[in-house]
Amino acid sequence: MAKDWVGKLRVYLSSGNSYHAFCWISLWKDGSLLFGFLPNISLTEYGSAVERSGRFTGHTKTLRAGNIDIQDAKSPHISFHPPTRIKHRGGIAQMRSGASYVDRWQIDWFPVKSAMHLLSAKTGYIASLQKVPQLKQPYEIVNVPANVQYLEMKLLVYPRKPIMLHDPRSLTKLIGGCPYYIVCCYFYQCEPCVPEIYVAAET
Repeated sequence: MAKDWVGKLRVYLSSGNSYHAFCWISLWKDGSLLFGFLPNISLTEYGSAVERSGRFTGHTKTLRAGNIDIQDAKSPHISFHPPTRIKHRGGIAQMRSGASYVDRWQIDWFPVKSAMHLLSAKTGYIASLQKVPQLKQPYEIVNVPANVQYLEMKLLVYPRKPIMLHDPRSLTKLIGGCPYYIVCCYFYQCEPCVPEIYVAAET
């Protein structure tokens, strides 16, 4: 059963004898979904890529619709919002930094009618992430196997109805939700990487 994730949930990685800060997820009562990295992770490049067979390829730098460069964004986060105007159709997405934003675009994601892969996030080298001596509530813990040094998280949303949320390729998963949909975060071992985030765009 999906836990109630309305509010801000922190995700920590348990690796060795330490807890490492990875990301936060926030669901709002209006159906909005937000995602951001926890401290000490910054992004230096912004562009586009194509998803093929569950992987993102063909990365290129792109023009933005925002008013701040990614290099100047402090703790940027991604937000998905339900449509507030007719022209928004199924909703909008934004990469924000405080009151400024790096980019925003329309995306037909709400209401959630079928499984949709909204974003993927890579941890980079887990041992280099900030160690956390005390976990801050509310939180979820991902136990990292001893031989794994890098993880990729795929965040999907599903309609609120009985459905199998199992992927045998994933190491583990977190499941939560709000009154409008279910969120499932699958974690996979991946190749060496830096912290990265890939976000769905309108096609």
